[in-house]
Amino acid sequence: MNVICIIAARMASQRFPGKVLELIEGKPMLWHVYWRASRIAGVDKVVVATSFSEADRQIVNWCQTQGISITRGGNSNENDVLSRYWDVATGLKADVVMRITGDCPCIDPDISSQVLQLYVEKCVEYASNRGEKPYPNGYDTEVFSYGLLSAAYWSAQDAADREHVTPWMIRHAKPKAELDYLGPYADLNLSVDTEEDMGRIRGFYAGIGRGPSAEGFGLKDAIEWHESQISTYYLENKDAGEEYEVLPLKDVKVNRPVKKVRN
Repeated sequence: MNVICIIAARMASQRFPGKVLELIEGKPMLWHVYWRASRIAGVDKVVVATSFSEADRQIVNWCQTQGISITRGGNSNENDVLSRYWDVATGLKADVVMRITGDCPCIDPDISSQVLQLYVEKCVEYASNRGEKPYPNGYDTEVFSYGLLSAAYWSAQDAADREHVTPWMIRHAKPKAELDYLGPYADLNLSVDTEEDMGRIRGFYAGIGRGPSAEGFGLKDAIEWHESQISTYYLENKDAGEEYEVLPLKDVKVNRPVKKVRN
């Protein structure tokens, strides 16, 4: 079984152009995504997929200097990401495809491995951690068969289905399986959609103190860091009479060192 993890990345972004090459701890965001994806158990190959747009040549050039596998695919419509996935998967003779996006620099290899394991054990066409009890944003992993990808490629007509790759598959996959999230802080957001998000992620990387390779940290570490931020926020504001509450990560200040909270 040939399992290919495809990371879609492009320079175009409505809210934050060029974000995939923005630096986090001295490395482009795409480097962090690739580095972490390459540690997912059960994956045979990780490849970055980009478009034929001239702007995306920057991604191609950077990947080549880093020795990162990069493929250009799809058609003249760079929003047709589904075509890009099908081209890459077909060229690499994939049996199974794992989808991870280029804006998730905190992706947890252990969680992604669990999704793949669920796919195999349940003998399904599609598995993910984005079901009725989804994992926090930034840990999204989808696994699907090459057959299902091909069916979507030939059948999906709606522009949104082709841009977002898997909606058609989710509607038509039989059977499918979901890895449910049962932990706290389901509203954590560790993906990057805007410059504000990038500031939060840089704060997280700096605060967790694991250096540019971010070796070993996962969702558990993100939760612990989040709780430290809540505690710090509370200590900084309790004298002002603010009531203690659990704040979503997007509302917590992060552009400063994390203070140790003494009991």
